[in-house]
Amino acid sequence: MFKKEKTSLQDLFNEDAEITAKALHKLSEAIHAFCEDDYDTMRAFSEETITLEKRQDRLNETIISRMFGKETMVFSRPDRIFIVKELDKVVDRAEFAVRKMLLFHPKPNDEINLILDEMSLLVKDIGASVEQMIKQVFNDFGTAKNTIVQITDLRREVRRLNWTGLEKIFSSELPSMEFRYYETIFMQILKVADTAEQFADSIFELICKYTL
Repeated sequence: MFKKEKTSLQDLFNEDAEITAKALHKLSEAIHAFCEDDYDTMRAFSEETITLEKRQDRLNETIISRMFGKETMVFSRPDRIFIVKELDKVVDRAEFAVRKMLLFHPKPNDEINLILDEMSLLVKDIGASVEQMIKQVFNDFGTAKNTIVQITDLRREVRRLNWTGLEKIFSSELPSMEFRYYETIFMQILKVADTAEQFADSIFELICKYTL
């Protein structure tokens, strides 16, 4: 007799999606703390983001090993592995962003930080939407499509704020180190949003593939 798994494969996918949402939430809080010039809190949230990335790596190993059992799901094994890998890319981007933020502690700039704070809220919303999308796509393609549109709209707003932020740092005559730092942070936040949107686009393609 084989011992029955206590946690279903679907539950593990849901947990993977939840970790992704938490990682982007912690990134969002780290950005907000940075804007408040609370470096200790920023570091704490950054470390939590890094820890979540490591936790996701271990979970993904479990999911892939379980995937070759007898459990069935909507998608084929290659497509399920693809979903796991794409979730991992989003969290990897969040981890990379916080590591970049920890490299330097510039003098606070209220105008720039206001833009970054707006972006932080969008990042949090993107994380929640990615989690929702994954939980939906295994059960209801229609609602998942609506969430994909939401992710695209959120990413568009992040991109708009990214250009606003870059215009601000180019016109602010910042010291070279501060200029480079802010430019890097804006671009890293945008890459998180871009990666999430690319993932959402891929999920839409999977929906099309499995729609009869």
